[in-house]
Amino acid sequence: MLTVTQETIRNLRSMVREKLELEGMIRRFNYDLDTAPMSGMPRSNRKSDPTAKKAEKITALQEQWRAKAEQIAEIIAEVEKLLPVLDAKRRRIFRLYYFDCLSDVRIAHITNYATDVVGRYRRQGVESILEEAKRRG
Repeated sequence: MLTVTQETIRNLRSMVREKLELEGMIRRFNYDLDTAPMSGMPRSNRKSDPTAKKAEKITALQEQWRAKAEQIAEIIAEVEKLLPVLDAKRRRIFRLYYFDCLSDVRIAHITNYATDVVGRYRRQGVESILEEAKRRG
C-alpha cells in the first residue's frame, strides 16, 4: 500500500504530464510511419530501415507509457480513497489540477472562480488530504 505524502501528490502531476508527453510522441511516430513514402527498394534489402527503427522506438515508448500508467493508477487509487474528505469544490479543483494537469488559470476559467481562489482551494485540498492520510496512518 502506497503512503500518500506531499511529495507523492506533487510527483503525481509531473507523472501525468510525462504520460501525456509520451502519448504525443507515440502519436507522432505512428503518424510518421503511416505517412512514410514507400521507395521502390524492398525494406529487407536496405542497410538501414528507418521504418523499422521508428517501430522499435514506438514499442519502447509504449512500454514506458505502460509503466508510467501503472504507477499513476496506483497513486490515483490511493488518493481517490482520500478525496471524500474534500467538499465538492475542492475535490473538483484537485482533480482538474493533479489528474488532468490543468493550470490554475484554466481551472479558474472552467469553474468561474478567481485564480487566487483556485490556488487557495487547491492548497487547502492538499492539506486536508495529507491530514486524512496521516490520520489513517
